[in-house]
Amino acid sequence: MKENILPQLSPYLFWDCHQDRVDPDADRKLILERVFSRGTENDERLVYGYYGKEEIKRTVVEIKYLDIKVLNYLSVMLDIPREKFKCYEKSLSPNPFGICREERPMLIRHAEMKDYLWLAEQDKYISADILKNKINLMEVYVIQENNELIGWLRYNLFWDNIPFMNMIYLLDAHRNKGFGKKLVFYWENEMKKNGFDNVLTSTLSSEDAQHFYRKIGYKEIGGFNYLDEPLEILFHKKI
Repeated sequence: MKENILPQLSPYLFWDCHQDRVDPDADRKLILERVFSRGTENDERLVYGYYGKEEIKRTVVEIKYLDIKVLNYLSVMLDIPREKFKCYEKSLSPNPFGICREERPMLIRHAEMKDYLWLAEQDKYISADILKNKINLMEVYVIQENNELIGWLRYNLFWDNIPFMNMIYLLDAHRNKGFGKKLVFYWENEMKKNGFDNVLTSTLSSEDAQHFYRKIGYKEIGGFNYLDEPLEILFHKKI
């Protein structure tokens, strides 16, 4: 019997699943979708070693939803015509993580200047010039559902070497639906790919956001008072 591959793969790939319920053979489509969509080079090497190229070729063409970039990548790497993929003629889901349950299409990406007016209208905590600069520096991510912008995340580098999440915000109608968690995990994965092992954020002690951060693995490491504001709690997470 082969050794279970799940514990060897990047844990963020299956953050929304009970990993002990994911079967490497029965759920191979789920595993391959996530590895090729958001996995590392090591994750890809592991699935090639576990399944073999021919089994991967037989499986990926049956996946119902793939990002178009992933589809093109697999088509080239595995020498499979795009039209052989089941998802080729379907409405392609741009969700970079894949899902364990049926969901409406979601996309997380870097903000672009075409998003500036929407962001400037929604984000009242940053000046216009700084917002434009952060978009150009690729320090803002936006999240879409059904091609509509529903939220954003922006960050900078604390001490010039630790990613610090300055703000995450979702429109009211899209809160408490898991989008915030997906946006943060996406950002963490991007930071990890860029060579960072730690991330930081903070929130006022009077805000409910502190419970959200604790729930997704952030640990309180201190705090400070700024003027007459309540205590600002500083959070850390190793990624």
